[in-house]
Amino acid sequence: DNSIKDIVIIKAQTSLGKTRTYCQMVRDRDVNKKPILIAAPSVKLQEEIYDNLYRQGVNVYKTISLKHMLPRIGLQELGDEIQELYNHGFGFEAKGNIREFIKNSKANLYLYQREMLEQYMNEKNNLDGTRHVITTHAMFMALPENILRQYEVIVDEDILFTLFKN
Repeated sequence: DNSIKDIVIIKAQTSLGKTRTYCQMVRDRDVNKKPILIAAPSVKLQEEIYDNLYRQGVNVYKTISLKHMLPRIGLQELGDEIQELYNHGFGFEAKGNIREFIKNSKANLYLYQREMLEQYMNEKNNLDGTRHVITTHAMFMALPENILRQYEVIVDEDILFTLFKN
């Protein structure tokens, strides 16, 4: 059977303790079971969940948000270009544009900018099933099945809004 069975969607009203509950599940997870991948609706919630788990000593990885990373490293123009792709439904072309940008701008990029771009380009290497992952709905929907199979997945909130937006 090739279907993905390890996906749980949590849909309940706000302030019932969903996040706290699944953070406890992650923290108390038996190391012999699949790690958990949590898909949050926003980068803000992704960061809150990550910070919560990290403070509790959980081995967890937070995926990179291009939208937030590019302006932070001084590449706002590239960020605007990538955002336009996403706005028009061409997010799948983002990595190609970034590769081209790196190739054309290599001499003009600071080392930390190149490192951050390379880290984003190689992010799937961090999704190897060895630790829990916190991501966003948008990134979750872009992950290939071979990566998703390594995790038990929890989708926080209604992913339909993200589906329609993207």
